[in-house]
Formats: sequence, C-alpha cells, structure tokens
Amino acid sequence: VHQHSTTVVVSLQSRLASASSRFKSVLETRSENLRAASARREQFADTSNIRSTAEMSTLLGSPRGGPPHGQQQAQQLALVDRQEQYISDRNTAIQTINQTVVDLGTIFQQLAQMVHEQGEQVARIDANVAETELNVEAAHGELTKYLQSVTSNRWLMLKIFGVLIFFFILFVVFAA
Repeated sequence: VHQHSTTVVVSLQSRLASASSRFKSVLETRSENLRAASARREQFADTSNIRSTAEMSTLLGSPRGGPPHGQQQAQQLALVDRQEQYISDRNTAIQTINQTVVDLGTIFQQLAQMVHEQGEQVARIDANVAETELNVEAAHGELTKYLQSVTSNRWLMLKIFGVLIFFFILFVVFAA
C-alpha cells in the first residue's frame, strides 16, 4: 500500500512538472512572439505614418504639394485614426492575454509546489496508517489472548465450584 501511494505521488509530481515545463516553454515562446510582433508593429506604425502622410497628399489631389480636397482628407484622416485605434486596441488585448498567460504560468508553478508539499504529507499519512494497522493487529492478538484466559478461568471456577458442592453434599450427608 505504501509503495503504491508513493508511486502514485511520484507519477503525479512528474506529470505536473512535465506539464509545467511545457507550459513554461510555450509561455516563453509566446512572449517572444508577442515582443517580435510588437516591435514589427512599432516599426510598421512609424514607417506607415510617414508613408501615409506622403501618399495622402498625393492621393488627395495635390501632386504639386498644394492644398488637398477637404472632404477626402478628413475621410483619410478618420481612416488612419480608426486603424491606429484598432492597432492600439489589439496591442492592449495582446498585452492582457500575455499577462493572463504569465499569471497561469505562476499558478501552475504554485500548484506544482503544493503537490510536492502534499506528497510529503501523503507519505507521512501512509506511514501513520501502516503503523496504525500494525497496532490494531497487535491489539486484536492481545484481546484474543485475554478471551482465552477468561474462558479457561471460567472452567477453573466451575471445577472449584463443583468440588466445593461435592464436599458440601458429602459433609451434609455424613454430618447428618
């Protein structure tokens, strides 16, 4: 029984450690990918703002650098603002997801620590159960011995009582 529980605890600890290490490696890879994507986004955003301003002036009708049409410029600026807002929202969502994944990694590490600590407690409980089992078996043996002793003492008492009755009857018959 002790060996089985020890084997189960060790198996669970190894599975949890394996899952934690895989989760940690996935978390690290994900973090690296997010950092790379953020760097690309920053690079793209800086380049696209410069390029979009130059392209906007060309597209909006002023090849010589003169004033563009007002309505088209407003639409283009609104579009750029929406794109920037979308990119900002996505970046915030990605950072939130990244923080959640980091928190999950921390939770998995804490869980692994608790399983390790509880594994020691399970081993102690198992040892206590084995010791209790031995004590119960010893107590059963002592109770069996006591029962046999009491049973043999009853027969002794019956024999003594029988001898006393025999002498009493013998005394009453001869004394009368």
